[in-house]
Amino acid sequence: MFWIEFLIVVFVILVGTKLKGIGLGAMGGLGLFILTYFFHLKPDTPPFSVLLVIISVVTAGMALESAGGLHYFTYLAEKLIKKKPQYITFIAPLVTFLFAFITGTSHITYSLFPIITDIAIKAKVRPERPIAVSAIAALQAIIASPISACMSIALMQFSTRGYDLFTL
Repeated sequence: MFWIEFLIVVFVILVGTKLKGIGLGAMGGLGLFILTYFFHLKPDTPPFSVLLVIISVVTAGMALESAGGLHYFTYLAEKLIKKKPQYITFIAPLVTFLFAFITGTSHITYSLFPIITDIAIKAKVRPERPIAVSAIAALQAIIASPISACMSIALMQFSTRGYDLFTL
């Protein structure tokens, strides 16, 4: 029975990706309908608190971009990295970590990758090195950031065991 349910999930995902856009959501709904009414599986309640944190971080990122703050952060990061371009493999991850830590999302660091690539090429450093380490630094920043969705999930899970934000 499990394998049939698994194959249904894989099938609706594959068909949904072929349809693209809203088709993926429609196929997901169809899969949920089939699993709920034909296989009598109960859907779980959505994690509303996590969804609200994600919405607030995305909204803050949009506000940062529309107010010009993202452009300003990018300008400061470029200025900082250009001071010592030969050390880009060390400076770029630190800047990326700070960028992701402050905003709570690593998606906002995508604006730094073209700058890092450009400066690395000019400094005769292979750009994949600072980019790879910067991507890892952004992921580490999400774990460390108190406003990231990752931390809110961890806080929800561990708060029942007596841990708080500062302990985590």
